[in-house]
Amino acid sequence: MNTKRRNLQRLWVATLAMIFAGQVFAQLSPWPNPITPIPISLTPPVPQLGVTPGGVQGVNYSGTLAVTITWFQPVLVATQQPRDATHFAVCLQAPGVTCTWPAMATTGVFAGAATGSIFTRTAVYTPASPFIQNPIRLLAGYNYSTTVTLNNAVYDRQMKWSVASCASAAASSCTYAVGNSIWYTSKELVADVSIDYEGVSGSAIAIAEGVNLGTSAAHGFSSRVTAYPALIGASGACALDPNEANLGVVNGTRAFTADGQWRTAGSLWDGTRYNTANLSIIGLTYGTMSYSATAMTTANNSLPPETDPERKTDLVSRTASSIPSNSSTRYGLVAVGRVDELGQITETNEGDNARAECKSFAF
Repeated sequence: MNTKRRNLQRLWVATLAMIFAGQVFAQLSPWPNPITPIPISLTPPVPQLGVTPGGVQGVNYSGTLAVTITWFQPVLVATQQPRDATHFAVCLQAPGVTCTWPAMATTGVFAGAATGSIFTRTAVYTPASPFIQNPIRLLAGYNYSTTVTLNNAVYDRQMKWSVASCASAAASSCTYAVGNSIWYTSKELVADVSIDYEGVSGSAIAIAEGVNLGTSAAHGFSSRVTAYPALIGASGACALDPNEANLGVVNGTRAFTADGQWRTAGSLWDGTRYNTANLSIIGLTYGTMSYSATAMTTANNSLPPETDPERKTDLVSRTASSIPSNSSTRYGLVAVGRVDELGQITETNEGDNARAECKSFAF
């Protein structure tokens, strides 16, 4: 009996010792936190767009344009279990419009299944380690591309490329990436200017002219013509060199170039002379005189497309009267003609929208 009791006591002590040891171990070596499962996404990863067309690009209004769009579609993502992309939509739409699939039959949307449709793809695998023999390479994703054909339904307006990647035939299963803004323009305005003698002493007329070398008509833009009295050189023609003697050049005298830009004589002074290197001056204007003749139309100009750059249209004119002379017999005028003065037309080249000319007259 005593032996049995002692055995029970030993068992009890051993049990208490094990419980105590377990508590100490738990305090010294806590159990690891349970592993959090990687979440399952309801949508594919966001497609990674290649370089999409952007800026301003000239097009033929009556023609079509083929454009290739590329992107990478990941399938291996460390932070989630993504859904596979089963459908894509490539969209050229106004900024702010969401590109999804299934897309309605609308202009600028090109949609289809990920395989067996308008898209081509190439598998991309994870890189192999040079330190492992026969390494396992995992499928990282696919490089996709498609070539779409555009027409004038998307020309002459602000648009943006985007690609939607979808896990099913439902918009809620899509993710999308937005590319560059693009303006496919079919217009190209070029300015010119002419100066004609009015038949009255000290008077002339300045005319802003323009031609549209694009392939569709340009409507609703403004044009301007500005005229300034010009300095006349010793030869009787428009003075071109501010260093010429007896011109009366001052710091505010303007030196005009053919593109309608000007710089003041003061900005050209280098301490000993007016430095006009790399500056093709077409005329100098009085700097201290308030005389100017300006005229501008208000958003009502229109130019049809024209293939002959010499077939210009008069847009706006202004008579410059009482033109001063710095000689007893010669008068001169610098005129600047500008088309699309307010930037209402998007063109392939905005740098030829102004033109300046200088002309002298013997009255």
